[in-house]
Amino acid sequence: MALPQKRARPPDIVRAAYAELVVTDLAEARRFWVDLLGFVISSESPKALYLRGYDELIHHNLILRQGDQPGAARLAFRVRTAADLDLAEAFFAALGSRTARVPAGVTPGVGEAVRAEDPLGFTVEFFFAADYAERLQQRYDLRRGAEPARLDHFNLVVPDVRAAYEYYASLGFGLSETIEDEQTLYAAWMFRKQTVHDVAFTGGEGPRLHHLGFFAHESHQVLRICDILGSLHMESRIERGPGRHGVSNAFYVYLRDPDGHRVEIYTSDYFTGDPGHPVLRWSVRDQRRRDFWGHPVVPSWYTDASAVLDLDGRPRPLLKENQPAEVTVGADGFTRYLLTRSMARSPAALRVRSTFLSNLPTAVFGISATNAQFSGTCQRAAPLLPRKSASSAASALAPGRSTTQASGRSPQRSSGIPITAASCTAGCAINRFSSSTEEIHSPPDLITSLIRSLIRKNPRSSSVPTSPVRSQPSRNFSGAGSR
Repeated sequence: MALPQKRARPPDIVRAAYAELVVTDLAEARRFWVDLLGFVISSESPKALYLRGYDELIHHNLILRQGDQPGAARLAFRVRTAADLDLAEAFFAALGSRTARVPAGVTPGVGEAVRAEDPLGFTVEFFFAADYAERLQQRYDLRRGAEPARLDHFNLVVPDVRAAYEYYASLGFGLSETIEDEQTLYAAWMFRKQTVHDVAFTGGEGPRLHHLGFFAHESHQVLRICDILGSLHMESRIERGPGRHGVSNAFYVYLRDPDGHRVEIYTSDYFTGDPGHPVLRWSVRDQRRRDFWGHPVVPSWYTDASAVLDLDGRPRPLLKENQPAEVTVGADGFTRYLLTRSMARSPAALRVRSTFLSNLPTAVFGISATNAQFSGTCQRAAPLLPRKSASSAASALAPGRSTTQASGRSPQRSSGIPITAASCTAGCAINRFSSSTEEIHSPPDLITSLIRSLIRKNPRSSSVPTSPVRSQPSRNFSGAGSR
């Protein structure tokens, strides 16, 4: 997607205001969104529900419309003045986008609007005038479920995150946080209101709607909806969480409605309204980026999303992701970085790995002048036997003057090569449990055995040991990270 060099003036967007979802069973959708989650009905018809949160003062945050196939029909933004509708129409016409002017009242509670099929493939709407509804902030007697307060954001799946960022930047959105490495922008969070985001982008086949995010005031409301779903034996509606995001710092839970639409109940993000608000950039290598506590992300969160409809209500065709994926998703439910064998052997990939290792608290490289390589084999597990010892006398090199580099063989696919910085050290006999600085198992979780392997070293002579750790030169980490 290439934007024109000379662009029309964009409309002054205030915030993400509402979304329209197509559902296949309006009664079932009502039970989920209203009876369980606690949304308020502003108005309804035989074919549609118009819902809002308890803090919302305009007519609705969410439209649920009956249809044959589930999908995301439109994403609506409120603009600052009526004149911004003309700017919106001219802006998208200059991009070559299909647009439509919608008279006031076509959508209950909403004035005249401009709709467009944007360059990313989403149907977007811009409106200024809206009916105001009864104030419910202090009607605690009416609150149910997760007590949703207001719509917070749209999260969109796009084939090219950088192109999406550039397009929304041209609409005047600020950038709050990213996930990236030295070459690729994997995800971005952008805002108009003074919070972390009104819109976010996740890489993948698109255009698709990943989720709608609704704000709740307190974390116990996130936990309460989980307890309610568990009590009703509807725990399968909980897709991911509860937990805390690294990006945005928000406390969250992701739920799936009867048609598979994803909704996030979300609280505790932060203010972004200062001029020149600094961007927080997360390394794609940081396991805390998606969940601050390091919990694995279920595969469906990366693979599933809602179809997007055009101005005529037809599903938009999907385009394949045209950038490296943030993760590859395994059948075991864990995620791993996209690092193929060919990439692992490339000089560029090795430089990235070297940079990453240099950020560890203790250097693990060994001394190149004294490195020696030994190769073992992968053995089938056996019953408990007396521990065997490995003697440093087996080394043909002088004791205290070599470093052991172990090339592990793992039965798991995409396994890395572990390196141990253990010397053949002369001196007194020692026992030490073996360890590795590289994952050789999938999933990448700590795997503990009840029978721990033991390295026993019996030196053949006495000399001053040389440490492969303390004798290392310092290295400075220069890779991408949070900054």
